[in-house]
Amino acid sequence: MLHTLHARKHFVDSVGSDISSIKDSEVSNTGVIANLLGDETFYFGGTETSASRDLEFPGDIQIVLPLDQCHKLNRVLMTMQMRLATAKTDMEDLVARLNQEITMKEYLTTKNFHQELLMKSKADTKALVEEVKYLRNSQIELKHELGRSFKENSELERVLQKEKHRTEHAKNAKGKLLHECGILRHRLQECSINFLAEEEDKFTVDSSLSDALDLLATLDNRIGLLLAEAQLLALDEETSFGNDINGDDLRKIDNKIWKMLTDLFIDNPRLRK
Repeated sequence: MLHTLHARKHFVDSVGSDISSIKDSEVSNTGVIANLLGDETFYFGGTETSASRDLEFPGDIQIVLPLDQCHKLNRVLMTMQMRLATAKTDMEDLVARLNQEITMKEYLTTKNFHQELLMKSKADTKALVEEVKYLRNSQIELKHELGRSFKENSELERVLQKEKHRTEHAKNAKGKLLHECGILRHRLQECSINFLAEEEDKFTVDSSLSDALDLLATLDNRIGLLLAEAQLLALDEETSFGNDINGDDLRKIDNKIWKMLTDLFIDNPRLRK
């Protein structure tokens, strides 16, 4: 803006100097008129009168000419007026052109400023778009990670539920085993009582002895099966990571089973004697 103001001031000064030079040319043109009119006599600033026509010019200049030179002088003056009009028109065109150039410079300056703002806005928009893309990719990755976590959680819940069922099944199996061990022990005790009663009465029957031996063989086989089943349940308990579920109940059942099996192993040889 300072450059524009200096340019306008310089332009106004130049226009003023041009106008002054035009005024000075009006005075200097009298010499030109004298040369065109030949050896005529001119009086500047005088009051002399003659048979000639007096022509007055702006300022203190007075020109005294013969009558026969008026037409030539009029032509010269017309030519000068046309030149002045042309010079004025040229000056107006120059002023308009300078104003147009100043307006164009201001427009270009404003346009450059807006272009810089637009470029900065585009750069900011591009950075914002990249940030949004990064956040969207991060969101997709987080969704995938969340899906995997849900899947793993569901798998763990399924395995945990399976282990609960296995533990419950083991608990039921051990309870059944304990019940069967109790039945076997009771039958062994009955067999022992029957043998003692037969010895006291000194009554021996081959069929009763055969039935007792068959019962003992059956009991031996059943004890072996119960022992194998107890070992399998113990092994399954060791390999299962869910043995802490109802762990106290299972340990109590295990203790009862092993106690019952121990009693069976003790009572079985005693019965065979």
